[in-house]
Amino acid sequence: KHKQGNSLSVSCLWLSFYLPVSLSLSLCATIRASIRRYKNVVALEEKELTMVDDPGDVDGHQDMEQIEEEGDVVEEIPAATAVSGLLSKSWSIASAHVPTFTGGKVTHSYQFQHSVEENQVDDDEDRPQKDHQEQQQQQPERPFLLLPVHGDVALVDAERGIKLGTVRTNSSGMSSLIPSNDNDADDDDDGVDHDDITSYALDHRNQTVITCSRNNLIRQYDVNKQQQQHQRVQLVHTWGRSGHTLPVTNMAFHRSNVFLATGSIDGTVRIWDVRGRYVTHVYRPFASEHGGGSGRLSVTAVAWKPVLEELIVAIARDDGSIAVHDLRDKDNMDRVVILRDHDSAVTSMDWWFGNNEEFFVSTGRDAILNLWRIVQQNDDDKDHGNDKEERKKRKKKKKKASATILAKKPSVIYRRIQTIPVYEQVEGMVLLPSDGHHPNQLQIVTAGSKGVLRLWKAHVVPGHTPQLKQVLEQPSSQTFGAARGGYLGLVL
Repeated sequence: KHKQGNSLSVSCLWLSFYLPVSLSLSLCATIRASIRRYKNVVALEEKELTMVDDPGDVDGHQDMEQIEEEGDVVEEIPAATAVSGLLSKSWSIASAHVPTFTGGKVTHSYQFQHSVEENQVDDDEDRPQKDHQEQQQQQPERPFLLLPVHGDVALVDAERGIKLGTVRTNSSGMSSLIPSNDNDADDDDDGVDHDDITSYALDHRNQTVITCSRNNLIRQYDVNKQQQQHQRVQLVHTWGRSGHTLPVTNMAFHRSNVFLATGSIDGTVRIWDVRGRYVTHVYRPFASEHGGGSGRLSVTAVAWKPVLEELIVAIARDDGSIAVHDLRDKDNMDRVVILRDHDSAVTSMDWWFGNNEEFFVSTGRDAILNLWRIVQQNDDDKDHGNDKEERKKRKKKKKKASATILAKKPSVIYRRIQTIPVYEQVEGMVLLPSDGHHPNQLQIVTAGSKGVLRLWKAHVVPGHTPQLKQVLEQPSSQTFGAARGGYLGLVL
């Protein structure tokens, strides 16, 4: 028993000495291995690493190129540890899932219609060369969409839903913008990209895109059709500052593609000659005593009359007023038509022609749709009252007038003939083209804050007042719904 007790005490003393030593040795080995791995990672990061499968490699080898130097033995490193030091030097992003639309104005490419009249109006010196290129491209043009996305405009194939590129960054992944040397004080704001596009417009040939950025720089891009299924947007001109004091929110091309209208939050609209890139007209809001509005006068919509021979533009503002200007009557402001039949911002305007009748349609956030009949009336046909002295004065003026003076241009009168409650803030409206079966039928589609599409129709008969009626409404199971934000626009 005494011997067994002695051996047990010796064993306990041996274990008490061996265990701490072994634990210390294993801990030291672990620390040394960790330090060795860290040194290897740092050494790899400091080396010049050769790109894997370099596209510019002229020797034609497609294998992974080895990283080695004489005298160095590189220990195998866990992938999770080495990747952080290698990704930034050996790899680049090949593709990523990014949004294509973040809200705003959506534009659909126009149906290509080349006519002799457009060539007569367009005085572009390069027009013959463009006509030759258009004749060579006999294949049908693919429709595309322009979608605002994070301060840029994306070009999307409308048939396949494939993103073809963007305006600021073309399809090759390179920026289309030329660096600006402007040192404005406003450019120092943190978190604001002053090259963000606030408005854009597409010409009726689907070849030119004009943009205006947050810093009021206007740029011109060309949509180049390099292949049947590939398009690229390329910067061709920087026009300079727009002249507006606040951001531009509306832009629209005239049917001739010669004139461009830009509308701003500051309430002004500028008309540009696209060929020379200069301003021809500036329209400011009228004072309230002259029929204009008061309060918020920012431009909410700009629309050109869809007639090639006429230069008439309608300007809608946030106070519900609409001013219709004729560019050819810039010296006679009395012929400006001012409509004051909306109580809130006007969002959409358009003209309709048919059966020797002409109508104007306007919608807004006051949840109503107004229909106007356009009538031309001579100044002599106006009712001047029964004042005899007034009639004598007019007779004397007629006698003094020279016979060589041309007759005055008839005044244009917009008579509101119908106001329809839509029961939602209308954000978009389109006029459907007349078909062969019903050429005299006015058809309107509206969309708004409740996310419901509505179809309105009226049969136009000469000498009678048309009455718009709702004939179709989107089923509740298919509506976008007010809970999801409703519709913010409508594109045909």
